[in-house]
Amino acid sequence: MRRNILLFTTIFLMLSCNAQQEVKIKDLSKNSDLNYIFARIECNSINIKKMYSGSFFVKTFIISDSKITPENFSEGTEEFLESIFVSIIPDGDYYTNSKLFKIEGLISPEIIEFKELQYPKFGLRIEYGNYNNRRIEFIEFEGVN
Repeated sequence: MRRNILLFTTIFLMLSCNAQQEVKIKDLSKNSDLNYIFARIECNSINIKKMYSGSFFVKTFIISDSKITPENFSEGTEEFLESIFVSIIPDGDYYTNSKLFKIEGLISPEIIEFKELQYPKFGLRIEYGNYNNRRIEFIEFEGVN
């Protein structure tokens, strides 16, 4: 009898705690800046790196940036200049404390290296330019605490 009551109570609690999730669709089409960025992301360029044993994370992605490309731009096969977005996010759900940077005006950029410096600083080594005139630059950033 005791086992039946326990079983009944357990089933009752499981059924009453079964929250129904409702799928919601939010139209963000009118947010032109966000729409522009998502439409221009080059999917094979997305990087996520854990820095300082997970103290914060660095996410980078490259976009084809028509907004910063001059009118008569023509460099080899490239139609547009590109930009690299660098997002620095602390561990956890603390997006309000995150940082976002944009490195713009690059031709065919590649991120070569993520390097931890003195906490919370880190650097990115990037390569960019035409195939016969590539440059390498190291750019430092301040992470989040």
